[in-house]
Amino acid sequence: MALDTGGTKWSVVGPEELRRINRQTGDASTVDLSGPSRIGVVHDATPNPYTDPINADIVAAITVDPTRPRTVHPPTETAD
Repeated sequence: MALDTGGTKWSVVGPEELRRINRQTGDASTVDLSGPSRIGVVHDATPNPYTDPINADIVAAITVDPTRPRTVHPPTETAD
């Protein structure tokens, strides 16, 4: 998902199609990518799952504190 400089939201619909949603009017349309193209600038609008507040509990549960001391295990001895 991405936003262009005009505020239009873009997302991938299929291998050769994009969905365009005008954020001001809510109008949506599909753009066929097999035709002519033009160059523009977009900004990534997909949230980062690690910084999204809605995922805070999950991220905290799977994140290891790098300052936590490690337990050192003695090397394993094997007999020949």
